[in-house]
Amino acid sequence: MPVLIVLWLWRCLALLVVLIKHRKIVHLATGIEALFALDSAGARAVISGVLVVRGRVGIATARERLLENVLNVRDSKGRLLHPKFRQMVIKRCGVVVWMWEDNFQITSHVREMQRELRDEIDLLEEITSRNKLPFVRGQSGWELLVASMASYGNQHEPHTAVLIRLHHSLGDGRSFITLLLSALLDSPLEKPQTLPIARHHQQSRLARLGRLLWAVSNTPWVMRRVLRRGEPSPLHGCRLEGRKILAWSSPMSLAALKEGRSLAGVTVNDLLLAGLAQALHRYFRSVGDAMPQRVVTVLPVDVTQPTDPLAVANNLSLCTFSLPTGPMAPVTRLEAIHCRLERLKASPDIIVNYAVLDMFTNLLPGPLARRALNTHGVTLVASNLPGPQETIHMFGGAVNDIMFWIPNKSRTGV
Repeated sequence: MPVLIVLWLWRCLALLVVLIKHRKIVHLATGIEALFALDSAGARAVISGVLVVRGRVGIATARERLLENVLNVRDSKGRLLHPKFRQMVIKRCGVVVWMWEDNFQITSHVREMQRELRDEIDLLEEITSRNKLPFVRGQSGWELLVASMASYGNQHEPHTAVLIRLHHSLGDGRSFITLLLSALLDSPLEKPQTLPIARHHQQSRLARLGRLLWAVSNTPWVMRRVLRRGEPSPLHGCRLEGRKILAWSSPMSLAALKEGRSLAGVTVNDLLLAGLAQALHRYFRSVGDAMPQRVVTVLPVDVTQPTDPLAVANNLSLCTFSLPTGPMAPVTRLEAIHCRLERLKASPDIIVNYAVLDMFTNLLPGPLARRALNTHGVTLVASNLPGPQETIHMFGGAVNDIMFWIPNKSRTGV
């Protein structure tokens, strides 16, 4: 407790210095925002994405839609609903703060590529090459590039690729996709998109207090699981150098996944993680190294409250999960993953991880927070978000594909 008090007093003093020295400060970054702000050139906390739209999209159309539906939208009191798109996250005196971008211009963030992309291979190479680039100093950490395509897949007709880069300190993938599907579509979805979040049950104050005490009492065991070292493998432990390889697979039948879910009595996430574990098992076997029995995986869990307003935010808890990669029958692997996920949902990990991450990044100076939260024990991050259930139209054309890639952290390279 004395240590926490000293850190809190240091934080207040550092914030006072920042307020005196920099008068354009907006507010302090939250714990998760500060966590992603502590990135490095070797592992930039940048979410990359691409939307492929049928037909040609003019740069003026994209800028106008963003200004009208996102950037200039205000509430009843005249405040911007999405101010982060005009703000920068800055490290000053060991604390992370939000400050307004000087002379914000839409033309600095929404630009048109000067060359036409030939096909999807050219598109993938372009996204990969841009993924490692830093954002322009003094500007908010996001950009949208509009690129013409000669063809896409088997469709030999003009398309437009909309390349998106968003620093994770601004918001997570779920909140960004929710905003995308609510603000930028040509017409609203017939069935509004609902994305999975952590379950929230109506509880009495006594029940909530009991759950909080249960979570606090389990904090040491949760932290031990988070900070443990991963088993050696070809995918684990190497220092990242900043070169990120992006890829996508052929489409997977959602109907087949739903049928498999019903037959096995599990969830779609269970099936996807079982497929990932089986693929890792085959990879380890093919390279001939020692077969790790498990791979420590981070699963982002959304903790947004049902009453929270629509906004780009980082309402995430990062939970560790042991993915079984040793030799076993596929059905046995699926059953093991299902049981472990059910235990995770009922455990205090989600609450404790969110609280500890927030506390560490709020109280510790930047260098100490980065060292304390190094993910040396984690091999990969796995995240799943459902896409639209119907054809959507954006910027005047039908959207053929939407793909996103989450960032790497510390030494987590997959």
